[in-house]
Amino acid sequence: MAKLVNFIPGRQIQKEALDDMDAPLPAQMERFLDRAIRVIRGYNLSRKKEQFVIAKIIDALGLSPAELSQAVQKLKKNKVVSRLNEAPDMDISSLVKKIEKHTDRNAHTDAVIELAKFLKQKKFENILNSIMDIHLEMGSMPAELSKLRGQILDELMKMVRNKYGNDIYKQINSVY
Repeated sequence: MAKLVNFIPGRQIQKEALDDMDAPLPAQMERFLDRAIRVIRGYNLSRKKEQFVIAKIIDALGLSPAELSQAVQKLKKNKVVSRLNEAPDMDISSLVKKIEKHTDRNAHTDAVIELAKFLKQKKFENILNSIMDIHLEMGSMPAELSKLRGQILDELMKMVRNKYGNDIYKQINSVY
């Protein structure tokens, strides 16, 4: 049977059976995992690269394919992980309506800013606001800025696909 391993630095390794799913992790371990997940998500990795990270963790834990399969079944059964092979259950209709409204008014930069806000990508939001300022000051959109806005949109859409999956990606992409 697969084992969960307590990896708190400086402590002796403690193994627990997967049957003991209702036992909470130590607070220090929870903080470590939360921090590790934030760092991994901060890199905005593709789904394939995220799977590579998971594979490295599984390899480091020494889980055999049979143990891994058994662990996944236990996780599903005990609903420990909220999303295993499920599309995220979220309503993005308000975001889609905002983007659609902006694109209908030919305010494409505003539409991309809405997506940056939704994804909490402040860096891109600031760049897009600067693009809008230049556009307003010049009275027209220079081709280079339009191209940059398109590159930012492409990057944001990659983030949507990686984080939320193809269904939500298609819903958002359909209004651009």
